[in-house]
Amino acid sequence: MIPPTRSPFPWLWLGYSLLLVYGTWFPLDRWDWALGGWQAFMAMDWPKRVARSDFILNLIVYLPFGLLAMLCLRGPFVRRLLLATAAATALSASLEFGQTYLPGRVSSLADLLLNSAGGFLGALGAGLAVRLTLSRRLTQRVLAALRDPATGRLGLLALGCWILAQWAPLVPSLDIGNLRAGLAPLKATLTGKAPLNSAQVVSYLFMLFTVGTLLLSVLAPVQRRLSAVCGLLALVLAGKILVLGRVLSAEALLAFVCLIPIFWLLRTASTGLLRGLLLLSLTAFLIEDALLPAEGNSALRTINWIPFRGHINSVHGVVNLLETLWVFIALAWVTYPWSRNRNLRTVLACLIAAVTLGLEWWQQFVPGRYPDITDALVATGGWWLATVWPWPVEPDPQRDQRQPPTSAGRRRGGKSGFPRRHRVLLLAGASLVGLLAGLYAFLAREDIAPYALPTIEQLPAPTFPSWRQAHPRLPAPTDQDIALLRAHHPAFWERHRKAAREGKLYSRILMALVEPGSVDLQALHTDLMALQPTWRGHEQTRPLALAYDWLYAQWTPAQRQSLLASVEAACDYQIHVITDKYALSPYNVYLYNSPLQALMMAAIASHGDSDNDRCMRFTADYWRHRVLPVWRQVMGSTGGWHEGGEYIGIGIGQAVYQLPALWRNATGEDLFAREAGIRGFADFALHRTRPDGTYIRSGDAAHFRRRIPDLAPLALEVGHRAAYTLAAPTTPLRPLSWPWGPLAQPGFADTTALQREPTSRWFDGIGLLLARSSWSEDATFVTFRAGDNYWSHSHLDQGAFTIFRNGALAIDSGLYNRYGSEHHMNYTSQSIAHNVITVTDPEDTVPMPPKGEGGSSRAIANDGGQRRVGSGWGRAAPLDFQHWQQQAEHYRTVGEVRHGDERGVSWVVADLTPAYTNAASGKGDFSARRQRVRSYQRSFVFDREQQVIIVYDRVTAHDASFRQKWLLHSELEPELQGRDFRIAAPLNPGGLRGQLHGQVLLPEDANLTAIGGSGLEFFVDEQNYDEGGTLQATAQRLRRERGAEPGAWRLELQPGREAETQEFLVVMRTTDLQSLAQPTQPMLATLTTTNDTLTVQLPGAQPLTVQLPRGMGNVQLQRRR
Repeated sequence: MIPPTRSPFPWLWLGYSLLLVYGTWFPLDRWDWALGGWQAFMAMDWPKRVARSDFILNLIVYLPFGLLAMLCLRGPFVRRLLLATAAATALSASLEFGQTYLPGRVSSLADLLLNSAGGFLGALGAGLAVRLTLSRRLTQRVLAALRDPATGRLGLLALGCWILAQWAPLVPSLDIGNLRAGLAPLKATLTGKAPLNSAQVVSYLFMLFTVGTLLLSVLAPVQRRLSAVCGLLALVLAGKILVLGRVLSAEALLAFVCLIPIFWLLRTASTGLLRGLLLLSLTAFLIEDALLPAEGNSALRTINWIPFRGHINSVHGVVNLLETLWVFIALAWVTYPWSRNRNLRTVLACLIAAVTLGLEWWQQFVPGRYPDITDALVATGGWWLATVWPWPVEPDPQRDQRQPPTSAGRRRGGKSGFPRRHRVLLLAGASLVGLLAGLYAFLAREDIAPYALPTIEQLPAPTFPSWRQAHPRLPAPTDQDIALLRAHHPAFWERHRKAAREGKLYSRILMALVEPGSVDLQALHTDLMALQPTWRGHEQTRPLALAYDWLYAQWTPAQRQSLLASVEAACDYQIHVITDKYALSPYNVYLYNSPLQALMMAAIASHGDSDNDRCMRFTADYWRHRVLPVWRQVMGSTGGWHEGGEYIGIGIGQAVYQLPALWRNATGEDLFAREAGIRGFADFALHRTRPDGTYIRSGDAAHFRRRIPDLAPLALEVGHRAAYTLAAPTTPLRPLSWPWGPLAQPGFADTTALQREPTSRWFDGIGLLLARSSWSEDATFVTFRAGDNYWSHSHLDQGAFTIFRNGALAIDSGLYNRYGSEHHMNYTSQSIAHNVITVTDPEDTVPMPPKGEGGSSRAIANDGGQRRVGSGWGRAAPLDFQHWQQQAEHYRTVGEVRHGDERGVSWVVADLTPAYTNAASGKGDFSARRQRVRSYQRSFVFDREQQVIIVYDRVTAHDASFRQKWLLHSELEPELQGRDFRIAAPLNPGGLRGQLHGQVLLPEDANLTAIGGSGLEFFVDEQNYDEGGTLQATAQRLRRERGAEPGAWRLELQPGREAETQEFLVVMRTTDLQSLAQPTQPMLATLTTTNDTLTVQLPGAQPLTVQLPRGMGNVQLQRRR
């Protein structure tokens, strides 16, 4: 007789409820008790849109809650169902109420409803499973098909978790686009457009062999067992085609076909042998899955010690847990004969915990992996729970008769379930498989070229010949600054006195320095010691370093020592933020906003005050050998930065002055004097400003009027009056930078300085021409881009140009509505949104690979544009200049570039072939795309005197059938007249409007088409990416508020005949528009050609002859005056 056991379901229900609380309120800090409350809770509304992933996640996480509640409650079915649903609703409402106090969380009625629905469905499923006759009969038939109904349930649980992981997010779709996407990888491999990935074949072999062997082990040895195994595996693989975001790959299909004969050979194997093989396959799969480097990602990451941090609020996180869980539930089935003994079970649990934690630890040295303590906890916990669970024992008198005699005989050979003589062989085999899998993973790393910054222990101790020993070392107000502000701007000090009384840390530190005794230092010290770095850490590290340094002489020795320890600890956190937590890059805005400033302040403040030199050792190396080489690369000799819009304002626009100023103040090293790129940044800030006062449209940008915070102190530093006038023309006397900068000098502003500036500038680091006909408001202003890609917030727009005159004429189209949105990825970021050439291969349809473990591929519109390079396309940011150079084949998007400026004409000739094709193109790589372009050169000429623009392209495609198009985007509909066109600028408050006249000289059989208007504004690859019709309303608002120019039309120029080599030559001139009824004025430009050149004659008051090279060469000019 089996003794009754106490039900474990209540404890499991309680544990899962606590897990929901933890996940919903994570990270359980940053509570703001003045923020939420009953009114905030009652003000919850239904969101206009709910992300698909949020919808699925909020539903499925409450399914287990409802199921467990139903199993715990007693009484009639309906009452239990209602109570379980009410419990789910009450828990969700309580958590949503709590979220009103969390600034980083948003309470939503949609979440509450979906959570309640999930609880209801879970409870309903649990109740119906035991009540419906069909369910009971199905259960009986399944149990009858098992060798052992008790342990067989364990195997079926593992199988169920595996199927859920394969079919997540459990959203079927019969949409033809989804079905094509589901079969796209298989099609690409079968047609030779993508190579077979041998590493994935091995992964599928391990996984499918494990699942198949598990099924053979738990199913009774009947005639149809092999058919059931193969049929179920085939069903699961084929079912992925129907699931949103899932695909069937050739690698999975090949692995399945290869395993069919192996399963046939094992169809009569004994339980002991199958159990041993399953142990081997689980071991190999576990090691291979844990240590295989991620493709296309060479970043190394430290282990995450916070449980579930990477799995919260993510469907992929749930899938990742299932992928871990099924493996260890299967392992629980394997070890079931041994785990019956409590002592042996404890030993096995410790062994599993040690092995899984060891694998996670080792992943820190495997490129692209995400080591996480959660996996070790879930693995050990899942195995333990599966082994201690009171599985009901249902004796089956027919079982021994169904079992082959050989199996029964072998079971008697020992407790392990297979003969003793095989144990040593199995142990040796497991060790060998593990060693081979580890070697395979280790050797495979070399193909990815992993890259990591040197450890602090590897770095030499820095030397500073002119180090400032005395404090303060950070920029601080001088006696002269204090006196000037008291005399000419006393309100400045009054404002900071008031802020100090209100508890603002910076003001308290400042007033304690300027007016000693005015601030309670003990209270200030207490508040400083309470600071604990979170997020990027700079909000806590900067005041710690500033207070320690500025008030060094005022602290008691004990206070000073405790503050020094906090500064050093904060510095360690900043190092962790930069190297591990966020893997920040010198190419990206987030390093400069403002973790790097905080790091440098902590290093300067603490250096030499203790034996701990970790902070400065890392900072000096990172600044000198990681950041400055990137600045020299990007800024070149003339200044500039690759990120667009507001990212300059909130990132490099602060750091370009603050970091060199901090460094010089402490070390005496004057980078303003040494680095031409830093000085040239003031020029860049000036020239990137259009005649209407907004900034050029380039890359990811949503704000076009946001100022550059530290342009004024930089302009003062380098003596740039025009840039200072742009940045701070009427600024009163105040410090211009942080923590303290030079005081404003209103007398330095000079409104006439702008007229003395050149009207054309080539920024060599980023490959950008900024030119204008004059510095007046009605000037013609052009941009032309031909440079390399520097990853961060860049678009696929090499060779693109824009034209402005009293309004936008040729624009950089699209809207930066949301990073990673369908519009952003399929339209705005791609070449189709820019004034470039597209070359379309209809078969260029490889989907975007998953960005992380457990992710899914994503179909991207085939726009015929450039290689998908930079942020957003799946490759992690370069960690420094050397890392960029290692991947130069990927990031090089321009070949030879020639440029000149003479006779009032600016010109550029650029080889843009690398933007479209590199060595990886045509090999099935999503980023590198298909081989479409053999060679491509674009020449751009701007006659500033006659305000004429010439664009010449010579493109050779790999196939004459590939459709080549010349694109020009506009806000308003182009007016077409044969081979000529006209584009008007939108109405503007000033009343003046410009217009662009265009004449197509090549191709001779040109076809001009205007595409756009309602429903076609952002049309690409047979779809308009307008976010379900909501984007135009957003666009109109952003036009008014931020100066956005998303556009609604584009002109497409195509040759009439197919040919591998095509030439496009378009001449454009800007004029003022008096009326749309004004007839289009023909350009009357003429063209003569030779084998090597094209000569364009431009009539006018000062006729210009332009000789364009048909290959790479200089533009030749001749002007008659």
